[in-house]
Amino acid sequence: MEDIRDALARIEAQLARQQVVPEYLDTAGASVLTGIPVQGLEIMRTRRQGPTYCKVGRSVRYAVRDLRAFMEQERHEPLA
Repeated sequence: MEDIRDALARIEAQLARQQVVPEYLDTAGASVLTGIPVQGLEIMRTRRQGPTYCKVGRSVRYAVRDLRAFMEQERHEPLA
């Protein structure tokens, strides 16, 4: 029985150390990740511009992979 308790304690400690990175972010989270203000993301959505998003009911979610792809697409190299 002690072995099981020790194993469970190790598993719980490992889970507590892990950080869960969400696959989808709300507008505020997308703003933090990209540095684009929340209002800017909202304006882009109404103009059908900006990063791809999902809408489930009233909730708007951005896939982290889409946000990263959008930021890479908007990247410009300086002229040499």
